[in-house]
Amino acid sequence: MRRNLLSLGTALLSLSLSAVFLSSCSPRVPAAATPPIPIQAIALPSLSPPTPTKGETCPNRDPADPPWVCREVAQTPASTRATAPAAPTLPDPFSIPTALVPAGLPTWQPYSAILPVPLASATPSTPATCPPSANAQFEAPELDPSMLYDNPHAVLQPYLSYLNAGGSPAALPKDSQPYEVVDLTGDAVPEIVLRQWGVFVLGCQDGSYRALLALPTDDVFLSRDSPFIPPLISDANRNNLPELVVALSIDNGGGAVFGVYEWQGGAFANILGSFQYLPFQPTSDAGFFETGFTTPAFQDTDDDGLEELVFRKPVPGWSTYVDGLPWREEEDVFEWDGYVYRPFETRFAQPEYRFQAVQDGDRATLFGRYEEALAAYQVAIFSDKVSWWSPERRAYLREEWDAKMAGMLPESPAPYPDPDEYPHIAAYSRFRIMLLHVIRGWNIEANTVYETLLSKYPSGSSGGVFSDMAIAFMDRYGAGGSIAESCHEAVHVAESAGSEALYYLGSEHHGWQSRSYDYPELCPFGYALPGP
Repeated sequence: MRRNLLSLGTALLSLSLSAVFLSSCSPRVPAAATPPIPIQAIALPSLSPPTPTKGETCPNRDPADPPWVCREVAQTPASTRATAPAAPTLPDPFSIPTALVPAGLPTWQPYSAILPVPLASATPSTPATCPPSANAQFEAPELDPSMLYDNPHAVLQPYLSYLNAGGSPAALPKDSQPYEVVDLTGDAVPEIVLRQWGVFVLGCQDGSYRALLALPTDDVFLSRDSPFIPPLISDANRNNLPELVVALSIDNGGGAVFGVYEWQGGAFANILGSFQYLPFQPTSDAGFFETGFTTPAFQDTDDDGLEELVFRKPVPGWSTYVDGLPWREEEDVFEWDGYVYRPFETRFAQPEYRFQAVQDGDRATLFGRYEEALAAYQVAIFSDKVSWWSPERRAYLREEWDAKMAGMLPESPAPYPDPDEYPHIAAYSRFRIMLLHVIRGWNIEANTVYETLLSKYPSGSSGGVFSDMAIAFMDRYGAGGSIAESCHEAVHVAESAGSEALYYLGSEHHGWQSRSYDYPELCPFGYALPGP
């Protein structure tokens, strides 16, 4: 689905200060965590030096401690949790003075701050005038589906003739009844939505019924009697103009195409936004999804009181399945930004493989959900519920699928796990846990994870590249560098190590749903998102 496609997007880093570190990674964590702070009002850690754990100075520093940990020799064991750094005073939390930005390091904005914009309600239109009622007769159209693209009036003309003669939609024969009669234009006069080999909206203009929207199709899956993907109508963006979500084409094995239409400026406009190749955001091109069983729904996924547009995608079938495996059930979330429904986040079912848990943690981090990210990284390290992955396993599963379709057994023997996969994934997960603690000012906990990482995966060992990255990060951070500058150093180490740092996290052999990582994503704070 997403294959090595990224685009440059610069915005500002704004990070949440809420998470609980599980005891399996840090024995020093107290029982209760600091309450979360709303993401719009938090500090921007990459723009200020690290905050020591006990005040601005450390007169009684333990000489055994590294410079980023401020701890007295005779420490009281009540709590080692660092106090969260105070937010800098800025006129706008998303407008940072240039002087605060580290030279040469563009900043980016966490995804949870991209949306939304203030809601705007549509001005009610002047009520349309419709033909007066009369006892009209309706003759159902005789349809040749192959003609519909060239002649949508094969559907429209019988309805328009009937309605303009004064016929009532309620009096239509049962098999010719409208799909819905609802006001879509905001003038308090209802339009007629037809689902007859496509979707058509009929409304009144200049005293007669006309086709305000015609989306004909010869696709049997979208005929009137098809159970697949009926139109979805809802004023989810609360601007007093309902949205009409329509499947434009469908293939039960190869994909579906959707449009989202709303009345704007006297006509229906498609308000489904374009994607930008950003990590962990939907990449549906012009409303295309890989499986024909995709279904749309409106749902408040983030408890902000405004419903998002969610496309639910099951695991696909046939050639799409075997070409793109491994698969998980997926939800693509689109948020209203005041103009269009914009791609926002791609979410997945529970991970089956260890690399999927890692990517879940990275996704949650980008969206500012640090507790969720921590839990995902710990699954990758400790859980026996997730399995290994390799190019050999993917090839074997493909062969197994082909053999099953032929009623046979695969000829190749089942592969063995790659012994280097787990050390790389576990080391990377510990590195990212260390970063989570640093950005929240929990420097003692970060140091615990740092020391464990270096002990378990020393430089030169399998996974040791992430210890090298941690050393580079902490050396810069301990010298007073910002998180952005420290990530800059860590990423240089990863680039010097080459593909080893990326190979086990997300590459071509991890399937169509997987990220294909670029180096800045390994330590993304303060970086522009990588380009394609």
